[in-house]
Amino acid sequence: MSEKLGVLCAPLVDASSEEVIVTASTTVNLHQLMATFYKPTGIRTKILADELTFPSDIYAVQSQLRIHELDPAEHLIRVKSRDGRFLEEDDIVAND
Repeated sequence: MSEKLGVLCAPLVDASSEEVIVTASTTVNLHQLMATFYKPTGIRTKILADELTFPSDIYAVQSQLRIHELDPAEHLIRVKSRDGRFLEEDDIVAND
């Protein structure tokens, strides 16, 4: 179905039918990705995100943490942006 919808939508974005696919929202895709691949074990349980991340994506991450019986306040690490637009590598490294 995703490919068929892509073929129909391709002319709307001036692309060839092989270049377009229709999927769920970014947040739904993130949720599905994490449900498949996020397998916290031992001390490897934390998720690093930046404060610029779209709020619904953060809700998806928090939900996945709760599914694994982890507290988002402890296991979701948010990196602050100094200017509200970008992240500094030093700020990311400081959160390890």
